[in-house]
Amino acid sequence: MQRALANPANLTFELCHVSRIVTPLTKWAIPAGAALVWCAWPGLTAEFKEETLGIKPTPAPGSAAEANNLRPSSKYKYVQNEIGERPSLEE
Repeated sequence: MQRALANPANLTFELCHVSRIVTPLTKWAIPAGAALVWCAWPGLTAEFKEETLGIKPTPAPGSAAEANNLRPSSKYKYVQNEIGERPSLEE
């Protein structure tokens, strides 16, 4: 590294050398970033997602938080789903 910083000609030569190596790898930046997000997303806490990224967690089906999202002025009825599934609400 000291050789590259010795004079501007060496620095430009080293930068050109590095750019020739890195340029073909740039097409892998988006897939590598997507794989990184795919692997790291489950490890992030709900607080981090809400405070840093502004993404609020969705309420789980059948929870009290989801019940708060229902409009009281509407009429709902239970719809029977497949065997083993919980019934869902429809307007």
